Amino acid sequence: MDLEIIEKELGVGRGTSIFLSQTFDDLSSMRKFLSPRINDFTPPHLLPNIDHLTDYVLLAIGNGDGIFVWGHDDIDGHTSTAVMVKTLRMLNARVDYHIPDKRKEGYFIPEEWLERIKNDGYKTMLTVDFGSSSEENFDRCRKAGVNLLVTDHHEVLTTSGVQVNPKMPDSRYPEKNLAGVGVSIKIAQHLATNILGTSIEEFYEINKDLLIHGFLGSVADRAPLEGENRIIILLGLEEFKRSNRPWVKALREDGPLGFNQIINRIIPILASARGAEGVNFYLCSDYEQAKDSLSIFKAQQRTWQIGYSRYLPAVLRSVKVYPKFAVAIVPNIPLEFLGSFANRLKEEFQRPAMVATNRNGDWSAELRGRGSVDLVKKLSVLKQEFLDFGGHPLACGLTFLDQALDRITEKIIEISETFESTDEKIKEIELPIIEIEESLKRIFPLPREVRFLSSNSTIKGGLVDDRKVIWNVTPPQDGRYDLIYFLDEDLNIFIKEVQCRP
Repeated sequence: MDLEIIEKELGVGRGTSIFLSQTFDDLSSMRKFLSPRINDFTPPHLLPNIDHLTDYVLLAIGNGDGIFVWGHDDIDGHTSTAVMVKTLRMLNARVDYHIPDKRKEGYFIPEEWLERIKNDGYKTMLTVDFGSSSEENFDRCRKAGVNLLVTDHHEVLTTSGVQVNPKMPDSRYPEKNLAGVGVSIKIAQHLATNILGTSIEEFYEINKDLLIHGFLGSVADRAPLEGENRIIILLGLEEFKRSNRPWVKALREDGPLGFNQIINRIIPILASARGAEGVNFYLCSDYEQAKDSLSIFKAQQRTWQIGYSRYLPAVLRSVKVYPKFAVAIVPNIPLEFLGSFANRLKEEFQRPAMVATNRNGDWSAELRGRGSVDLVKKLSVLKQEFLDFGGHPLACGLTFLDQALDRITEKIIEISETFESTDEKIKEIELPIIEIEESLKRIFPLPREVRFLSSNSTIKGGLVDDRKVIWNVTPPQDGRYDLIYFLDEDLNIFIKEVQCRP
């Protein structure tokens, strides 16, 4: 596409038009990437079973039975729970919620909790960020006489009951990679527009904070920064910067925050929240109370870091590295560290990794993948041997009996030999350094790692085309070179590779 047309229609400079022309085929896609709008959202009625869920919610509200929200103990789960609780309260539903601690309550809905909520008058349980991986929860709820409504975004391993999940086999929803909070937001939108008759614009004008929940939950869950996720993240980021809600102001207390600062500073603090304290923070309407909660989270973060450092040496000593897999079997590690350790091994050994530990006689494991490996699909052949299993293609968890440790570990290692390419694909954009200009800030955050190529650039006195750069390699002698570089959101230029011209 002609660069001048892109620049005129979208109000961008030459560097941005060069980037967009190599990334998208039409102006509409370019505009959505740079400046998404509420009306760019996919209609939620395309989500599977969403009308069935709406009917059950209406019935529960009409009968005064109440709806009990069952969440998941991470940022995505906390924000999903907050979105659903706020929405149901807006609909005048009687609502309560619980965030299970898998260390104490396991991976299924405990029967005692089902009995408890029934005694409190709740006949409907609605899950968020949880439920699509196991038939067991549906069986337990049926026996207890509780209606189970599942909203989730993990890989679907059972098709029982009423499930709203964009990954269901019959799903017409084009956005398969929403975070759990993204699914909750779209359900909230559907409930409000269908039950209250509000327009999409009115719903998000009244409930701007839901976009902030969506932003935080989506980036914490590492949802791909494209499509509907990008809309939620960019709109939520802008709302985060200007919101006067007490808990948001408390997060911004140390000064303005950009995307990378939020990822590196705020997300680790919020990740330290445990159980209901995380949801309570997002529901908080008192500034001082929000500040007190953050102080607790920061202390818990420091404690977590101490624990991580304490157990890491044992993990590194135990690791065994195979051609396409790394595995560490380490007894008596707290479950809260497994995912981080698996991610550490994945990065250190540049291949998919698993870390497993024992708990109450059973073994729990977290796996992290790379490249095009689909861990859930690959390991689903062993599903019958697991007590619990589920997750995403590049991040999943499982549990199994103590006596099955050697057999299952050997089978997973054998399966790893069939893994496809574990190389991370990095998109390359040809963008002369001399064309880098201010409007390029609008392309951030990037949906995936992108490296840039600047051909035939002039290096003189450490400058590149008269621009200051950050050298991650030894600067060459003055001359003309092809350069591989990366950009950050402040348009700092990081030179990664220097190629001599023929």
